[in-house]
Amino acid sequence: AVTALVHLRAAILYFIDLSEQCGFTIKEQVSLFHNIKPLFEGKPLIVVFNKSDVKTTDMCTKDEKALIETLKGPTVTFLTCSTLNEEGVTGVKTVACDALLEQRVS
Repeated sequence: AVTALVHLRAAILYFIDLSEQCGFTIKEQVSLFHNIKPLFEGKPLIVVFNKSDVKTTDMCTKDEKALIETLKGPTVTFLTCSTLNEEGVTGVKTVACDALLEQRVS
């Protein structure tokens, strides 16, 4: 299913749970990102740090911050949100839609 992304004209939202309540460590989530990132070539890519009501990037350890830094790239946008209290959710939607529209127009 993930390989189908290669053929879709889409904006990619990659969610990372910094609280690790999803059952995966930050290291594992970052590793998965790097493994599937080649499938996102040429698409707007937004990394969303979810559960900001529980843990933000400012609360991360030095090692966790170093892992997060490896996600950066010229076509990668970082955003934060909390789906629990809906903080930042509208912003994520807006940025994703704007990036997709920009890609389709150019």
